[in-house]
Amino acid sequence: MMLLSICRCRSPVQSITVGPALRVADNPVVNAGSWAAVSVQWANGVEIHGTVSVDPNAPDTMETVTVTSRGWGGQGWIPAPGANPTANATVQIRSAGLPAVTLRLERPNVTQIWAYGSPAPGTYDWNQDWAQGQNAPWLEYAPGVDSRTQPNPKQVVVPGGDSGRNPGGLSQYRVRYWGDYGRSTPERTIRLASFGVTCYIVADEADWYDSQTGGCRSTVINGRVYEGWWENPPGLPGMTLCAAFLGETKLNGSGLTRSGTKIRWVANDVYERVQNWTTRDGDLLGQELANRLVARSPEVIPLHQPGQPRVYVELSGIGSDLLAGDGGGWINGYRLDLFKGIGHASGCPNAWSNRFAVGACNPETAGCPKRELE
Repeated sequence: MMLLSICRCRSPVQSITVGPALRVADNPVVNAGSWAAVSVQWANGVEIHGTVSVDPNAPDTMETVTVTSRGWGGQGWIPAPGANPTANATVQIRSAGLPAVTLRLERPNVTQIWAYGSPAPGTYDWNQDWAQGQNAPWLEYAPGVDSRTQPNPKQVVVPGGDSGRNPGGLSQYRVRYWGDYGRSTPERTIRLASFGVTCYIVADEADWYDSQTGGCRSTVINGRVYEGWWENPPGLPGMTLCAAFLGETKLNGSGLTRSGTKIRWVANDVYERVQNWTTRDGDLLGQELANRLVARSPEVIPLHQPGQPRVYVELSGIGSDLLAGDGGGWINGYRLDLFKGIGHASGCPNAWSNRFAVGACNPETAGCPKRELE
C-alpha cells in the first residue's frame, strides 16, 4: 500500500492515485477539529464523496485518516476489477502549521494547583478519576474562577474537623487544556492525598498523680475506666503505678514513671522496662523529635529499609519535613499521629480531635504522592 501526503496549504493540490484502485481528490485547507471533504475515485471511474474527521489532538507534523472502499453514509461502490471489496488506503495530511497547545502545572503549596494553558483563550478539563477512602481530597475553584480563567487556579479541599479517628484518602484527577480552535493537550494525571491527623506522646505519670490527695486521677480510654493504683502490673513486678498512666501508656506506646523509669506497652495489659524508647523504624524517641515525627500505616508509607532514603511528610496547617518514622496498632490507612513530646504539657491532650490535612511525601510512595507535579 502506498501512502499519500497532502499539504494543508492555502491552495488545493492535484488528485493523486493511490495504488491501482483508489485516489483522493483535491483536499481543501483543514483546521484541526473540523471535517475534511474527501473524494475517492476508483479506477473504474466511480467516485464516492464524503467527509473524514481530522483528529484535533494530532501532532503538528502528520495526521492519519483511513479511507475505505465501503464509501460513506451507506453509499455503495463498484470495485475495480480484481479489487478487494474491503481494501483501504491510508491518507496522511500534513500539518497546517497550527500552534502547539501546551499545559504547565505548578503547585506553589500543598493545597493549591495552578494550570497554565497556551495559546489562550482556551478551556480546562478537570476530571476526578478515582478515590480511595471516604475522606479523599477534591479540587474546587475559588469564587469568580471558572474553566476558562487564565491561568487556572484550583484549591485542594479536605473535610472539616472530626472528633473520631477517621482516615483520609487518595484521589486522582485528570486535566487537559483545549485551545479554542479544537486542539487539546494530552491528559495529565495528578494524585492527591489527605490524612486524618491525631497526636501522641510519651505518657507521663506525673500528669495523673494528684499531689494534694496523694492519689491518682481517673480517665476513660476506649470505653475502659482507669482509676486508682495498679500494683505489680504485668511485666513490671515490684512497681505500683497510676492505672490511668498505664492506660495512657498503652494508648501511646511509651511512658515515663514518676521515678524516671522508662516503660513501653507490649501487648494486652503487659508492659516492660526499656533503656530507651524507640520508634517503629528504630529512631530514639524523645523530646528532640517533638513536632518532627509522625507515626503512619506501613500500607500507605512503607517502613524504612536500610540503604533507602527516609520519607518526609508535609501536612497542610501542621508542618513540613515531618519524618515518617513510627507506627502503631491504632494507625490504619490514611491516618497519621504527630509526636508532640513527653506529657500533656507538650500540647497533645488526652483526646486530640482528628483533623483532616492535605498531605504529600518526599520521596513519594505508592500510596502517598509527592507535592511537585511532573
